[in-house]
Amino acid sequence: MITVIKFIAIFIGTLGYAIVYNVPKKQLFFVGLTGCAGYMVFSLLPFHEVLGCFLGACVVAALAEVFSRTRKDAATLFIIPGIIPLVPGAKLYSMVLSLMNHDYLTAANLGVLVLGYAGSIAMAILLVSSTVRSVIAYKKAK
Repeated sequence: MITVIKFIAIFIGTLGYAIVYNVPKKQLFFVGLTGCAGYMVFSLLPFHEVLGCFLGACVVAALAEVFSRTRKDAATLFIIPGIIPLVPGAKLYSMVLSLMNHDYLTAANLGVLVLGYAGSIAMAILLVSSTVRSVIAYKKAK
């Protein structure tokens, strides 16, 4: 479960990446909110990490599309820093460490998990973005 301290840390971490990517100051709160919302959904499914990552990335992409329309800015401005809390950096590090220690079975298991995370993030962003664009194109055609 996500605590208030973890929520604040995720918000600050997302803001750090947003500042590195030169996100305008007026969008920083919404970028932090996007990252926190995605991680909250991810943390609600501890029993299936890849599904949780997929749903968390769906929330990040959906909020990015909403904020891009309401705040009049690009969706990638909200997506890139927003997915940072979902990126499996510690698992990737553990995989490389297992490879260096010649523990190939553990490295393979962690590698499959890392690929699952990366694929679920990519598929979620693709699914939500293409759905939103299709709906907009359908409404414009009417």
